Amino acid sequence: MTELDPPAAQALSRLSNGLRSPLALIAGYADLLELKPDAETLSEAPQRIKEAASELTRIVDDLLTVYAIDANVLYLAPVPMRAGALLDDAIAQVRDHGTVVSLEADDRSREAELLVDPEYARSMIATLLENARYRAANAGATVRIRLISGFVEFEVGDPGGSVDPEERALAFERFSRLQPRTGLTTGLELYKVRRLAELQHGRVWVGDGPGEEAVFGFALPLARPD
Repeated sequence: MTELDPPAAQALSRLSNGLRSPLALIAGYADLLELKPDAETLSEAPQRIKEAASELTRIVDDLLTVYAIDANVLYLAPVPMRAGALLDDAIAQVRDHGTVVSLEADDRSREAELLVDPEYARSMIATLLENARYRAANAGATVRIRLISGFVEFEVGDPGGSVDPEERALAFERFSRLQPRTGLTTGLELYKVRRLAELQHGRVWVGDGPGEEAVFGFALPLARPD
């Protein structure tokens, strides 16, 4: 049997944990409902199972998206969309999961129109917000949008501390070595954001924000650059 090199073994371990943990939680609460169907269990179990199922769905969706991109079979359906509408939908989605978010956006940037696939563009924003949640133990994420030189920039900052140069260079690669403080990640989330940005003629970056804030961002081109 071929032995995996340490980075590959670590990547496989992260991916395995990301998949197994919500499955184990769902199975555990299903067993508990059978063994101890008291009022406390009946009150708590459905919500915990729902949360785990949502996390599992997110991970599977990311895996399928990355596979489709790398196999060159992902289908994008771009339509004109206001940047503000995409942003509002993504923020609502992550707030439903308990992520703490604040917003900094001017009207001109919000009204800017992009030619994007709405589902995947929202997913890109939500992924950066969830990345901030995990990095900073949900201490608050700040999302900013700016209209600059034919692009709209979406940037998410978190107080999880700056990213060192080595990690910064590889942050958006497959099986990123960035380790969250809380939560489970597969190491493919930021890679998915980068590849989706590239497919829509955009770009990504990691930088430093105010104080101890780190920022992760992507830019997508306007539908009408002029």
